[in-house]
Amino acid sequence: MNTIFLIIAPSGAGKTTLAGQLEKMYGLQSIQSYTTRPPRYDGETGHIFISDKDFDELKDMVAYTEFCGHRYCATTEQVENNDLYVIDPKGVEYFRQAYHGDKQMKTIYIRSDASTREKRMTLRAEQGGKPHNEAFDESLARIKNDFFEFREYETGNIVPDFTVTNNEGDDIAHVAEKIFTYIRSVIEGGESK
Repeated sequence: MNTIFLIIAPSGAGKTTLAGQLEKMYGLQSIQSYTTRPPRYDGETGHIFISDKDFDELKDMVAYTEFCGHRYCATTEQVENNDLYVIDPKGVEYFRQAYHGDKQMKTIYIRSDASTREKRMTLRAEQGGKPHNEAFDESLARIKNDFFEFREYETGNIVPDFTVTNNEGDDIAHVAEKIFTYIRSVIEGGESK
């Protein structure tokens, strides 16, 4: 595939879950970004967890961001060998400037209301062993941070190539199907942008 699809969404919107669904249902491959953040739970997917020393030795970064004191990145080789990349707005800007490969870039934004996101993040933290009050407070802090981080997408100042909603009660397979319909239109050349 000659396109890399960047999946952008605030915390708790389901971006990693949806990337997993796209892999499972349609055979797409996601970049497992490098990060210095420790795993939230055993078996967490979506990242390759490495030390600061190992991170410093990575070459040819095409996406880079920092969040809560941890670094995240992807390399050109990862982009060339994958179809999807879960990324934040700062990472998208870095990617636009740093990537010089042959793939075109398309952005997919996942919109999700704050109530849904809070419930998902709190549950995820509780499943990782945190007490409810601590999990809830962390979720609210992330929502507050994301309000500023994703403001340009939410206000329409930045317009992604495709937007989909994933709120509580939405069927994840149906949301993934909507995303894949867009991806297929790009692959087949029927997409208008």
